[in-house]
Amino acid sequence: MKKIKLLLVLSMLVFGIVLYFTACKKSDMSNFKSSSFTSDENVTVNLEPILPGLSIVLPPTNQISLEQAQVYYQNYNNSYHQPLPVDAFTVDTKILSAMSKLIYKNGQIDKTVKGFRIYNAAANKDGSGLIFIIVAVNSEGADVIGALYVTDATVDKDHPGSVANGNGPCPFLCDDASQIMKPLTTIVNPRIDENYFGVINVTTAQMLFNSTPHDVITAVAYTFNTLQFTAMAIMLSNNPIIPAFRVYFGSIANPVVAVYRNIDDLSHIYQTSSKGSGLCPFICDRNSPITNGQNKK
Repeated sequence: MKKIKLLLVLSMLVFGIVLYFTACKKSDMSNFKSSSFTSDENVTVNLEPILPGLSIVLPPTNQISLEQAQVYYQNYNNSYHQPLPVDAFTVDTKILSAMSKLIYKNGQIDKTVKGFRIYNAAANKDGSGLIFIIVAVNSEGADVIGALYVTDATVDKDHPGSVANGNGPCPFLCDDASQIMKPLTTIVNPRIDENYFGVINVTTAQMLFNSTPHDVITAVAYTFNTLQFTAMAIMLSNNPIIPAFRVYFGSIANPVVAVYRNIDDLSHIYQTSSKGSGLCPFICDRNSPITNGQNKK
């Protein structure tokens, strides 16, 4: 009789443990879907230290822990991804908002932040539910593991270019009709100051894009410097209804344009230095805690 009672107690205990962990797992996913990706209020960011009078209104962003970031990156890394030539990356205002919070702290610009890295990640273990993790980068090119932000990805891999206002890499999110991506028949204005920051014409942007081969790679992250962030912030300050921006990759410098319904606005193109920006596996933090050192190669 005592043995039966003991077995009953043990069975109830095991059942209770199973219920507990199941509830925890469900709670984590529901927290991921709701509190991690929804909020009510926009935030106003005063970027006066970067440029006098620069103030932008951005949507809310959501912070995650390093442990969560590691899980989401691992989910993505464990699944197969076809190597592709990455020509550009579209940054929406949610990602720009995360960048703002990483560089603007307690009313001041954090001068130790030299850029931002966006990691591909996935909400689900099978690699589905693409999301992006945004982290600050220091002068050594290393991830600054302080605040980490996450945003949902809106690229449509099944229907490239179909997303009206989204974020993510080209070839999935491109303006295929943009003059910037058209091949050059002749070299125009070959002497370009790679350190110049400011407005350029379409022909110069086209040359910058064509200045480098766009290799077929499996990109796991995208790094942007503070000049690219500044160009986007200036454009948004001048026109608060811009939904997204596109940074084109080039070896000399990177053109940055506003994007409306996935179409480049070529009326204002900024040239930004390519230093410290680019794609991982080329521009990476090989020892990042986010990846647990899985980008050593």
